[in-house]
Amino acid sequence: MRVSPLGLLALVGCTAPSARIEARPDAEGLGAIIRQLAVDSLRAGGTRAGAVLVAGDSVSAALLGLARVPTAAAPGPAGLVCPASTAADGGPAPPPVGYVVHVALAAGADAAARELRVTKSCHFSFRGRVRGFAEGGGWQLRRDGGRWRVAAVLDRWIT
Repeated sequence: MRVSPLGLLALVGCTAPSARIEARPDAEGLGAIIRQLAVDSLRAGGTRAGAVLVAGDSVSAALLGLARVPTAAAPGPAGLVCPASTAADGGPAPPPVGYVVHVALAAGADAAARELRVTKSCHFSFRGRVRGFAEGGGWQLRRDGGRWRVAAVLDRWIT
């Protein structure tokens, strides 16, 4: 599903009042920061060619769409195996591998601030033994001089 930035603004405004984004031409700058933090900042579950990202909910799908992050449909109710997982024989876990991603954007203390939260989860398998895995973080974003920037890391966590 592809969501335009204006469609995102309507969707987020209707579904999550705490996550409103104003219809401004700087949505691309906000999307670039979301893309960087959602894709590049959380990697403890590993990386692997062919790994997929699945949006965990409709707001996450809209925000990932704004950020131009390609997402895939969920492979089924079992979730995804982490990219660094191994099968019982020690070889790489068979595809599909990747993360379920939840992204939330909330208004900050003033009109120029937002709080971004990203969580990635998957099932980590080491030699066939599986356990849950998740990694997340929170960042304060500020709009200064017409551009969005990361003002502070609020928290980082990993299971």
